[in-house]
Amino acid sequence: MIKYFCSGTTTLFFLLFCFSGHAQNLASGHALLLEAYKEKIPHPQETATGGQYEVGSLFYVDGTPFLESSEFTKGQVTINGEEFDQVLLNFDVVRDQLITYHPRNYQQIILDYRKVQAFQLQNGRKFIQVEENPGYSWHFNGYYEVLWDDKITILSKHYKEEEIKKDHGSSDKSFEFEIHEDFFVMTSQGFHRINRKKDIETYMGIPKKQVKQLLKKEGLRFKKQLREVLVVLGAFYSSEKTNY
Repeated sequence: MIKYFCSGTTTLFFLLFCFSGHAQNLASGHALLLEAYKEKIPHPQETATGGQYEVGSLFYVDGTPFLESSEFTKGQVTINGEEFDQVLLNFDVVRDQLITYHPRNYQQIILDYRKVQAFQLQNGRKFIQVEENPGYSWHFNGYYEVLWDDKITILSKHYKEEEIKKDHGSSDKSFEFEIHEDFFVMTSQGFHRINRKKDIETYMGIPKKQVKQLLKKEGLRFKKQLREVLVVLGAFYSSEKTNY
């Protein structure tokens, strides 16, 4: 870990020295420097300086603390405004942490959430970092999935809790992860949680009657399929705003 950081830092200083003679062409020099840096150090420097991920006390819980599975896949991450592709990623929704898998020393590294603006997993699911959400206890590091982003932004917050496993045939207690998902809309008027149909009219401006018609047309149930419902309503909201 320390060896890799020192090696990367030495490489960066060497490259800076090599390009120092081209100060008269700062813009092109910066581009060449960035290209050479990425070639020598293909992973964000934060992946080498972040803390090592540890499973800790979660080993006894059935399931995975990650969003879908424990498998790392190549995705995309934006750190300090720079976009990096083909980075091994996974999203721990228990601790709300974005994890990368170091290909050289085979360690799982936590990326600093204060420097991550957005990331996308291999399956196309996109996430952004929201700085604050006052009054919401599951905000943690602020990673939210983007469900819709056109005229209005619809986000979901994933988290998992340790629940007692229901096993009526055993007297021993065991635990499993139970996943939860809360939903929010982001407009020019602010950031609001969606819990009830009434919230749709209040924060999205779509009348209750219109919501009912759309759900009937799509064959969706509000409480049981809220994720799908909000995507449909987001598309309707965008089309209506486009026609204005």
